[in-house]
Amino acid sequence: MNPLNSLTSCCRNCRYYEPEGRRGGACQQLNVPVQGTWKSCSLASPAFTPSWKALQDLIQWERENLDRATAASLTPPDRSKAEMSLR
Repeated sequence: MNPLNSLTSCCRNCRYYEPEGRRGGACQQLNVPVQGTWKSCSLASPAFTPSWKALQDLIQWERENLDRATAASLTPPDRSKAEMSLR
């Protein structure tokens, strides 16, 4: 577990939580209504996270997803032996 994420146990402690009215709020990251008492999601970030930490997490996430997409695109589709012999 990332030590910075351990501080964000519920939505109201997340930097993306914006209180609205008496009972709830909105998640600015997901653009959805949330309750402050809900367990935080995997995108949660503590309110006072250094800006470099959020950027570093985003870059790591992007690299992991690009690696998966690249590996999937490099996998050749299944072809029958007949198609291969025509070439």
